Amino acid sequence: MLAGLVACSLVLLPRVSRPLPEDGLRPDAADLRAAGLFDPAMVAVNRGAESFLRAWAEHARREPDGAYLDGAAVLLEHHVLRDPGIGLSVWNVAQRALHADEHGTVTVSDMPLRSLHFAGFDPQRPWLLSAEIADRARVLLSEHRLVARLCAAYVGALTAASEPGDPPGVVQRIGSSPLPPGLRAGYRSAWLAADRAGTAPPPASTSVADFLAWACEPDDEIGGTRWSAAVWRDDPGLRRRFPDPFGAAADGFREWCAGSGVSSGALPPEAVPTAPDTDTRLTDQLGVSVLGDGRVARLLRAAARGVRPAGVHRAGLPGRVVLCRCAGRPGGAQVRHRAAG
Repeated sequence: MLAGLVACSLVLLPRVSRPLPEDGLRPDAADLRAAGLFDPAMVAVNRGAESFLRAWAEHARREPDGAYLDGAAVLLEHHVLRDPGIGLSVWNVAQRALHADEHGTVTVSDMPLRSLHFAGFDPQRPWLLSAEIADRARVLLSEHRLVARLCAAYVGALTAASEPGDPPGVVQRIGSSPLPPGLRAGYRSAWLAADRAGTAPPPASTSVADFLAWACEPDDEIGGTRWSAAVWRDDPGLRRRFPDPFGAAADGFREWCAGSGVSSGALPPEAVPTAPDTDTRLTDQLGVSVLGDGRVARLLRAAARGVRPAGVHRAGLPGRVVLCRCAGRPGGAQVRHRAAG
């Protein structure tokens, strides 16, 4: 790496050393193009890279992805680091042979292993090196026992490093559902937009309950909950199967979310989009009815239990009761109540 910086201002690390096969497994060539050929986790710079770093920082504010590095070749002279022991990840594990000697020293293609990329690793799904690529996964840790041992050691180190009373970190998962990349990007964009506009930002991502409430609010562009919309955007297979997930294909996509989506951990039950309430008929019934589930519905239902129709008369209000209907957000509650009128 240092030798590369002597001749160039920039050193980049390729994710793969040869093309990914087109065998139906992931990550594939399309995933690689979307993510970028170079690994943004390892970038070395020297004098002369200032303008590149400023341009990269500005791009990262708009689109936090690694694909920007693919254009580095036209911006300044760079060196490509081809050490197989650096940047071992879900992209290249299947291409590199790992060995451990009697002392436990791990080598990759006869070079010492210096870094392993744990991005996407989920201790609750220990058969995957990256839970972000779970569909038709190319890398199963049951087939890479040495990498599985390294992951187990990583989890042990994280556990040992945490102390009781430590402040919570940024939410990584809710229940068994890791946050989709698109949801993370949307959260970051919302923060940046609020910062530029001087308005209140989204709820802090250290609070599971507040973050989940935000993720279950309507998506501004295509509808449904923010979480379900992110899952749909991130998965090419879902986009092909449900081209209009909150329109013509809404019933099918909602059924997938409630079934396969929840069972696979793609989204929590609270983020499943609900069917629109098309029944606008008035019902001759005293009291309060809350139809739906989720945090808002539970709060309304708890409040309704403490309200008695007789309270209208005790308060001296007219006895005539009028039924009102208030439409909630997608994924939330539909509230029907009687008010004095």
